[in-house]
Amino acid sequence: MKKQLLSLAILLLTTITISAQSYQYGLVQDFNNTGEIYEYTFVVVPDFANGAVSVGSVNITISISTGNTLSNFTQINGTNWASNTNFTAMVLNGFTAGDGTRDLWTFSREASVALGIASHTAGQQIPLFSFVVANMPTTGDITLTENTDAIIVDLAANSGGSFDLSNFFGADIDGVPITDTNFYGANAAGLITYDLMDPLLNVGEVDDTLGNIKISPNPVVTSFTIQGATSQIDEVKIFDINGGLVKEIATDVINEAISVKDLSAGVYFVQLSSQGAVSAVKLVKQ
Repeated sequence: MKKQLLSLAILLLTTITISAQSYQYGLVQDFNNTGEIYEYTFVVVPDFANGAVSVGSVNITISISTGNTLSNFTQINGTNWASNTNFTAMVLNGFTAGDGTRDLWTFSREASVALGIASHTAGQQIPLFSFVVANMPTTGDITLTENTDAIIVDLAANSGGSFDLSNFFGADIDGVPITDTNFYGANAAGLITYDLMDPLLNVGEVDDTLGNIKISPNPVVTSFTIQGATSQIDEVKIFDINGGLVKEIATDVINEAISVKDLSAGVYFVQLSSQGAVSAVKLVKQ
């Protein structure tokens, strides 16, 4: 009898241990440290160590400030991912979901071709796909949604379940068929929401005191002018995408040509200061 009870206890413990295994999810900005601040990689983070894992159907939903475009979808680990699908704020409003300020983008894969994940350790970030926010925005944010997100819940309810964009992750880690296993473990802390402005730049919020400023031409080849300022510009600083100061001009430069011949092609941010007010404008150097 004691032997039977001991066997039962071991079985229950094993079952509890298996059921506790899960993958958390996250977005990692510039996963490969290339300096591309508009590239995001979706990763899964296991809370357990395991050998090779077969992954079945998956659905991931991302929320982003409306009007932004995602592109350069790249499959990193395995194949059979579908192209991303966009549900605009206007579409969501048609199902009484959202407040008109957010778009949803879904990334999914079918179970017909298993995705293989190599052996991993607990806490390891395993990349599955990446994408780029193509229009290089400087406002808004991007968020990996939770299944409790109001927009997802409202969309499913008000579409009669036709658009269930909840997140799920089917995997076979213990011999259970992929179609019967859901190892969704919520979102990983710190890997959920990112501001779409370069977080390293720290230029502060745009101040209307400076007027409706624009840079022309933009993109620029050799030089640009600052137009639309309603007060004297005391200082101009140009930062690269990593937040490094690459050029500084301490004078009033309204309508004067500012040379950027010495800068390499890429994305920069021009910080303008006037009597304590600070504004930032994105600049593309060709």
